[in-house]
Amino acid sequence: MQTAPTTSISSEKEKPEKKQQSPWQLALSRFMKNKLAVVGIIILLLIVIFSIAAPMLSDFDPNKPDAYNTDAEPDDVHLLGTDEIGRDVLTRLLYGGRISLLVGLTSSLMIVVIGGLLGAIAGYYGKWIDMIIMRIVDILLVLPTLLLMLFVVTIMQKTTIWSLILVFGLTAWPVTARLVRGEVLSIREREFILSAKSIGCSDFQIIFKHVIPNVLPTIIVNATLLMATMILAEAGLAYLGFGVAPEITPTWGNMLHSASNVTVLTDQPWLWIPPGLLVVLTVLSINFIGDGLRDAFDTKSTRR
Repeated sequence: MQTAPTTSISSEKEKPEKKQQSPWQLALSRFMKNKLAVVGIIILLLIVIFSIAAPMLSDFDPNKPDAYNTDAEPDDVHLLGTDEIGRDVLTRLLYGGRISLLVGLTSSLMIVVIGGLLGAIAGYYGKWIDMIIMRIVDILLVLPTLLLMLFVVTIMQKTTIWSLILVFGLTAWPVTARLVRGEVLSIREREFILSAKSIGCSDFQIIFKHVIPNVLPTIIVNATLLMATMILAEAGLAYLGFGVAPEITPTWGNMLHSASNVTVLTDQPWLWIPPGLLVVLTVLSINFIGDGLRDAFDTKSTRR
């Protein structure tokens, strides 16, 4: 008896499953597609590297005067010339980047920590705690931030880098607090927060493990934009003569202040164009990064 031939069933090749990306990986992918943001990162990294490597790139002391070589034009020795007391401009530019970036980064972190915590507490607890914190925010927001900074700096006998950072941190946090509070108000009624409460999680655990991680993208975007704002604030205060003294520490702002007379503006552009250009490039690059981060974290954004 002839048996029917068994038909071999060809098994289809299983298609490899696409690895699911985390929200942070998706955000990074969207960010890298933003050309302006990538350009901003490159420019900012170059500025940071040159500022950190200042001692290796220049043999001059940024604060040491040279009475025999004042107001020198750019040459092979002093690529950007010297200032009115003979200090090398390029060296001061490199060292000044360290201070301007330090002020921008540290003060923005301080603002984010203070504003983020107060905003999260106000939004999560509500009631009288929210009322007290938001009334303090309203009072501080009524006062122009720059004038408030000028007032605090004026009553100080001596402006140092750390006192300037402290002034920025204590006067510019209300906007961040209001922003975070608004995010927390929409998060605290979601199911995962209610579930965490139902299983007995403490308020501390809910705020730091569930609430803040969900507003972290907003905080990161806000921090980048704050850094640009603080660099501009430092440059503005220094230009007005309320920043760090130029004989103590060079910054881009006090270099612009030292070159603010009419003669220098017209006859010695190498004293004010480089620091001004670096302030503009740094602020623009940080703003590009901030815009890229905002679009990357925004899942409803049409930019891809």
